[in-house]
Amino acid sequence: MKKKLKMIGISILIVILALFGMWKLINSRTFQLFGGITDKVETSQKVIALTFDDGPTKNVDDILALLDPRVRQSLGKQNASRPLIQ
Repeated sequence: MKKKLKMIGISILIVILALFGMWKLINSRTFQLFGGITDKVETSQKVIALTFDDGPTKNVDDILALLDPRVRQSLGKQNASRPLIQ
């Protein structure tokens, strides 16, 4: 009986710890499964980073033409037609 209660207690503890770990992971602002995220850069300059997750399209090109960024990078198959601009 003691062994059964001990196993139940350990099982409950494992479930609680797993749920707590998942809750922390879900609510993390800087979690990424693969690779890394740059969420902060120490600089004395006033800079801003913009990301367009749906890829470089004509609309993104128009927005970037208005903003005139110093650096731009496209990834994937669009990279060949839109090289790095500096």
